[in-house]
Amino acid sequence: MKTAARAKQLLSLAPNPGEAPSSIARSSPNLAPWFDKCVSRTHVGSWNSVIADLARSGDSVAALGAFASMRRLSLSPNRSSFPCVIKSCSALVDVRSGRQAHQQALAFGFESDMFVSSALIDMYSKCGELRDARVLFDEMPRRNVVSWTSMITGYIQNGNWLEALSVFKDLLDKEREIGESGDGEVLDSIAISSALSACSRAADRHITEELHAIVLKRGFNSDSGVGNSLIDAYAKCGEAWKSREVFDEMEERDSVSWNSMIAVYAQGGMGLEALEVFTEMVKGRDVKCNAVTLSTVLFSCAHLGALRAGKCLHDQLDPDNCGYYVLLCNIYADAERWEDVDRVRIIMKSRGLVKTPGFSLVELRGHVHIFMVGDHEHPQHKEIYEFLEEISVRLREAGYVPNMVSDSHDTNKSSWRFAMELVCSLDYIGKRLTSSIVL
Repeated sequence: MKTAARAKQLLSLAPNPGEAPSSIARSSPNLAPWFDKCVSRTHVGSWNSVIADLARSGDSVAALGAFASMRRLSLSPNRSSFPCVIKSCSALVDVRSGRQAHQQALAFGFESDMFVSSALIDMYSKCGELRDARVLFDEMPRRNVVSWTSMITGYIQNGNWLEALSVFKDLLDKEREIGESGDGEVLDSIAISSALSACSRAADRHITEELHAIVLKRGFNSDSGVGNSLIDAYAKCGEAWKSREVFDEMEERDSVSWNSMIAVYAQGGMGLEALEVFTEMVKGRDVKCNAVTLSTVLFSCAHLGALRAGKCLHDQLDPDNCGYYVLLCNIYADAERWEDVDRVRIIMKSRGLVKTPGFSLVELRGHVHIFMVGDHEHPQHKEIYEFLEEISVRLREAGYVPNMVSDSHDTNKSSWRFAMELVCSLDYIGKRLTSSIVL
């Protein structure tokens, strides 16, 4: 029996307050001795094992239930009880239960424990309570690299990339102090990968180069996770050639490394380079292609007009994934192979595959508005369409001409033209759309 399943079964046998062991024996005579042997009613360590097994298996609700059962038995948790309980709250994004766990950690004197505090920082960050996370971080009497990384990651998760980089700088300053005192170093590959993730979102080339220098100086370039983060960071800064330089210098490459490099070229409009990296990956045979690899390469083929390569790739892919058929349609349309476009659409229809319509999100005053092409569900859709038409007219007057290569084959030319113009001017429309809703 698997550990998590055993934990659940043991949990179902946990006695309520005041329940005698004999009553368990009467209800489950075969498992009662097992329960007494594996989970002592008075042994917190046994309960901690059950909670940890449930949390690791992904059953966060049951993990919290086990902790509640342990407390109903009037058992006092120790420092090992709280990290898994708090992580379960994080997984559920349940700040209410997280605050209760925090209160109990405080009551039993474990709030200042580095591992408990780090778990709390992570929980509050994932629940969007960044102020509480920072207060905890600032009040910690001692911090380890897990604490620092939790705070950096918390800022990244909540979109505050510059503050994440500021915390990383503080970490470097603290490390210098530790180094001068002879207590050793605290920076590790996970911390620097988190900082590089912030650089990717901030798209700051100067900071990325500074972090790259630290990577080389400290020998983190042998870590594939750090290398992958560098590839992405340079790509977001528009430095595809630097991403390739990092990729070529990596000692070990995993599937993420190859997929990242292919994606850098594909998203940068360098389809041939993307196909060259893919070919190199296939020839090497050290790393297997996965769905992400093939999807990215197919995307490159669609933009490159590489009909034969795209068709060969498509024949290897999941026949029930609608996105692949749509990309193949785009490849055929670019080649003006209209019969093949129709054939692919017929296959999609026969298999019941329906393309999920694209949509845009606009958040206004705490409410999220969702818009799709041809959508008439929004209460202000008339005003919005009038405003979009005004933008469309202005774009045409300014000389903008959308790519209508497949318009001649579409049965609804006006809706296709409108959709193309809407997509191609999405950034401009998104800003003005917010204003139109406000008005």
